[in-house]
Amino acid sequence: MVTTNLRWFSLNEGFDDIGTVLNFAETVSDNLRAIFDDENFIALLEGDRDRGITAELFFSSLSEAEKSILITVRDYKRILNLPNNDTEKINFIAYSNHVLSEIGFIGDSLLLKARVLDKLWDGVKDKGQQVINFANRPFMRALRKCLTYLNSLLGSLSKYIPGADALKEIKDTGESYLQAGEELNTLE
Repeated sequence: MVTTNLRWFSLNEGFDDIGTVLNFAETVSDNLRAIFDDENFIALLEGDRDRGITAELFFSSLSEAEKSILITVRDYKRILNLPNNDTEKINFIAYSNHVLSEIGFIGDSLLLKARVLDKLWDGVKDKGQQVINFANRPFMRALRKCLTYLNSLLGSLSKYIPGADALKEIKDTGESYLQAGEELNTLE
């Protein structure tokens, strides 16, 4: 579950703000998949099989949300690859800078968001868990903090990239199951 190579933002890799945001949007679903593809989380989902809730359904829903984002990112990248004097590219960059500025995804605001998310993820990794452990309260608290902050970022990002709301809802579903697992653990 907790992989040391999981990265939320690619900073200082020659991307401008638009490229950084698009790269984040492109990889966030893979990162969520890496978090939730965990034997203990899957066992919780499978515990509701009689209600039609399965790990397969959860991950299929995640893939559907991902497709919407990836289509938009592909279209945005196509526009960015147009010649610099192309009107569509000029208008797109102006639009992107305007929207990203409104949601705080440019310059130092973007850098702060990226660094905070990475710090919160480091807090999850520092707890030394390789699988979701509902009995490890510090680990679960760190994971929830990271996912809660990610929730805020996805909410803002949805104003720029359609489909981010759908991904946020799948993440929220996963968080609900994490909370249920914690509650079950405290009852035992």
